Amino acid sequence: MARLLYSAGYEIYAADSTYATVCILSRFVNKFIKLPAPTCPDYKNDLCKVLRDYKIDILIPTCEEIFYISQFKSELEKYSYVFCDTHEKLIYLHDKWSFYNYLKQANILTPVTQLADKTACKWKENKIIKPRFSRFASKIIFSNKIPSDKVNKKYLVQEFVKGQQICSYALVKDGKIISQCVYKPVLTAGKGAGILMKRISHTQAEKITEKISKNFNFTGQIAFDFIETQNGDLYTIECNPRTTSGLGFIGRDLLKLLLKNDNLKIKSPSAIVSCLGVLSYAISQPIKTIRARKILFTATDFISIKQDSLAWFAQIPIVIWWFLKGLFFGGPTAASTADIEFNGGPF
Repeated sequence: MARLLYSAGYEIYAADSTYATVCILSRFVNKFIKLPAPTCPDYKNDLCKVLRDYKIDILIPTCEEIFYISQFKSELEKYSYVFCDTHEKLIYLHDKWSFYNYLKQANILTPVTQLADKTACKWKENKIIKPRFSRFASKIIFSNKIPSDKVNKKYLVQEFVKGQQICSYALVKDGKIISQCVYKPVLTAGKGAGILMKRISHTQAEKITEKISKNFNFTGQIAFDFIETQNGDLYTIECNPRTTSGLGFIGRDLLKLLLKNDNLKIKSPSAIVSCLGVLSYAISQPIKTIRARKILFTATDFISIKQDSLAWFAQIPIVIWWFLKGLFFGGPTAASTADIEFNGGPF
């Protein structure tokens, strides 16, 4: 994202609540700014100061800080255009229970889901037990019994659907799709986050993305997770109304949406990869990695480019840091979002 906006003539200022980010050494980033965690009382004032002092034109939230930023979006917009939708809309889509109820109402196929405190505690077959608010498929349990500490309104019990995971990502303005892509995660970091992804053609997934974006009159970045069964049924699982890896496939169209500029000659890759991510997780999924070798060797590493080599090498100490921190947070992906997670409530 930083490289794309830089290529369009913008100065890029990256801000985060951690120094463990590749942007800190990217030559395309003019300055890195350390912010407190979004849950801190000073976060809003510090972010407003950054926008004012550096005369920022566009603020683009990327991960779950979007749910905090959207709460005071009107104050931020005194200084910058904030590329996200309203807090109420984002939370409705992010909350797996409210999104499930929307899908039922809209007649969109989705696995049968119940609040954990409104269902039996044990079943004959395994089901998915997961929080209403989560990310990267973290904290998911596959079991035929609910742990006693999860029998509450914070957790859901969902029918298990066997099939191929499929993801979509779209850039949307006032409910109209500007650009979208559909892809399948070939290799993942743990249960969810993709580290090798292949773009595919999938009309049904595209139509669902279009329908939901239109129904919510959505503006921003929106992504969906699906499961496709062997007989071709497509189940919509959940929504992520923020940046995802799909940006790597249609990033140039971000310029078309925000800057009315799509003249850059940037080829859209058919597969994208985090090479260091694959190396880090290959030992835990050796067979899958070997089977994916053809896609792996033709994929574009979205971190590695010759003009920005320091950003790639910065990954090494950063990955080590998140793996070490992950020992105390249930894994590296959980550790990397611990201070920016939005988990809703009270329920």
